[in-house]
Amino acid sequence: MATSPLTLQLQLQRSLSFSHSLIPNLYHSFPSFTTLNFNPRKQPTIQCSSRNSPVETTNRNSVRNFSKKIPSPSSVSHTDKSVSLESKSLNRVIEKKKIENENVVEKKKKKIKDSRRVKLRLSLDLCSKRGDLNGALSFYDSAISQGVKLGQHQYTVLLYLCSSAAIGVLRPAKSGSGTRTLNTQVSSVNRNDDDNRFCSDSDDDNRVLDNSVSVSCSSSEKLDENDEFKNLALRRGFEVYENMCMNKVEMNEAALTSVARMAMAMCDGDMAFEMVKQMKILGLSPRLRSYGPALSTYCNNGEIDKAFDVENHMLEHGVYPEEPELERLLRVSIRAGKSDRVYYVLHKLRSSVRKVSNTTADLIVDWFRSKTASKVGRKKWDKRLIMEAMENNGGGWHGIGWLGKGRWQVLQTSVGNDGMCKCCGVQLATIDLDPVETENFAKSVASIAISKEKNSNFQTFQKWLDYYGPFEAVIDAANVGLFGQWKFMPSKINAVVNEMRLKLPSKKFPLIVLHHRRIRGDKRDAPISKAVVDRWNNAGALYATPTGSNDDCYKIQMLTCYQ
Repeated sequence: MATSPLTLQLQLQRSLSFSHSLIPNLYHSFPSFTTLNFNPRKQPTIQCSSRNSPVETTNRNSVRNFSKKIPSPSSVSHTDKSVSLESKSLNRVIEKKKIENENVVEKKKKKIKDSRRVKLRLSLDLCSKRGDLNGALSFYDSAISQGVKLGQHQYTVLLYLCSSAAIGVLRPAKSGSGTRTLNTQVSSVNRNDDDNRFCSDSDDDNRVLDNSVSVSCSSSEKLDENDEFKNLALRRGFEVYENMCMNKVEMNEAALTSVARMAMAMCDGDMAFEMVKQMKILGLSPRLRSYGPALSTYCNNGEIDKAFDVENHMLEHGVYPEEPELERLLRVSIRAGKSDRVYYVLHKLRSSVRKVSNTTADLIVDWFRSKTASKVGRKKWDKRLIMEAMENNGGGWHGIGWLGKGRWQVLQTSVGNDGMCKCCGVQLATIDLDPVETENFAKSVASIAISKEKNSNFQTFQKWLDYYGPFEAVIDAANVGLFGQWKFMPSKINAVVNEMRLKLPSKKFPLIVLHHRRIRGDKRDAPISKAVVDRWNNAGALYATPTGSNDDCYKIQMLTCYQ
């Protein structure tokens, strides 16, 4: 039959369907006779016959043979079911392939996003080291426009850079000096006019957040430029913080400390202190640097009560101020004329700092030369009570308050190796732990010993000590017995015990702490004389430490209990 292009003739006994332009898929039984004529231009002609002999189909390029038996009417239903099952199986395979393809696409997308996130982190870290805020903000804006999700680290770096610029200086994250300061003025910061980069010496990532510094410039133009740059840093910094909150990114101490530093740049001490309180709400532990912005702002603003509220909050949460914080508190107390606050801070410096810096020393001198210092103090006091207070506090200080009135004599002097002041001729007193420190120390020693001891050995010693104590001295018998030679010599212990007993006011035996194996002897050492051991035991002076016990804890416990 003559056909024109794209002419299709079908002769069917039953229905059939096609799913491909060249090779049709027959989802029902084959027809008894089918003729397909396609465009003769290099297209195959396919003929299907119901006869058992195959129909030969010839083409210029290929020869294909197909044969198909005509199904019997009895098998039509079974064939339909088989074809239906095959169709479902094929659909499942297609669906599975589709899901696999979707997973591959998702993995590729995730890989691209992860790659962008890694590149962003590396870029921000590099900007942090260089002190490049503009570069960091450029990377941040690009990431937001590309839909890259920022993590905690990226937000923390951005907040650090913004807060550093807001308080006046950007410092490289890794370098130099470890000096801490709360001063708000630091000079000589070089700035690159092209990219607004600030560089200065700093510590590691943790210490670089320590408190406030600012830039001093030599011209009004630079000051204006710096103010504009600081305002930009503040605006973008709070924008980053808001995005961090909006995206519900988990906060950390460094991020909140950076926000507190930005609040300090705005002289908002309440906001800076609120950031510290937020840390406790979020289950974070504030660090010393976390309190710096609030404390510095309150002190600069002359809000002395709020400044000491910050210090109280520090102590309540196990954070102890160091010299920069105490110097700030001392300065604001002197300015306010609060002599009781000055007295309190001076004793803080005495107990925790000991040796102060030149800046703090000059501040102390200014206080004692002031008119306020000459007007405060008691005119009369009981010398006996003062001496008792000094003894109870470990010697060297009484803690009662200012004594006497009038101008103080402030002189520069030195102290000799013998502890004698070369100006007034008074020898410095040897001080001991005060009662509170002693009690805390004893509790700490006991807790460590109990946690490491087995079978309640240390608790047994505590009960024994309560029964046989107090003692005026303790002897580390093992060290005495081994002193000067490798062999253990019990006779040396006995000699030291007898000599020490004669020197003690009560003539009572000192406490002798010795491992129980030393008492009965071992392969290397002979046992101590039974008569000597019985003598010590009868006096209630010998305690044999069990195996596995740290005898140092036993000796320290006795010393702290009977100071």
